Amino acid sequence: MAKLLQLNEITEGMVSAHDIMTNDGHVLLAGGTRLTAKHLELLQKREVESLLIKEPGEELVEINAELAQVEQSSSSVVIRLAQEQLRLVFAKVRGDKLMDKLFSLAMNRVGQISIAPEGKSDG
Repeated sequence: MAKLLQLNEITEGMVSAHDIMTNDGHVLLAGGTRLTAKHLELLQKREVESLLIKEPGEELVEINAELAQVEQSSSSVVIRLAQEQLRLVFAKVRGDKLMDKLFSLAMNRVGQISIAPEGKSDG
């Protein structure tokens, strides 16, 4: 299974386990990318805090499949992935005052979610 590492724990040569998306839905870094110093610098500038790192011989991770397998200790990953999904959904309607307000409310609500030990959300 892919290993969740904080950005400061990641070293050159490690391989990303899934795509990293920008706020507007574009792929910033493709899953399976062997990370270089430039990649790590880019991720730091984009304020990425953690990444799923592929183990040798392991298949790439689909984000939705990974969400189903996340343990309680990784609830911050669930929140970050949910926020990425919200950004994707709302990217097409940004600039509309009502949709921007709805986006803000949804992002705030996602930030309040906690993951119960059996993987069920209590939020």
